[in-house]
Amino acid sequence: MLEDVGVPIPEEVVVPLVAYIVAQGLADIGKERAKAEQGGS
Repeated sequence: MLEDVGVPIPEEVVVPLVAYIVAQGLADIGKERAKAEQGGS
């Protein structure tokens, strides 16, 4: 997407970044589920 406006981003950077974002999202979902199971806020 950024390459369309002239910002080259190598694939070696994009893949780990996307993996990190997905992993962080999964970790956040796990934290919220643990909170709900404890009945806390």
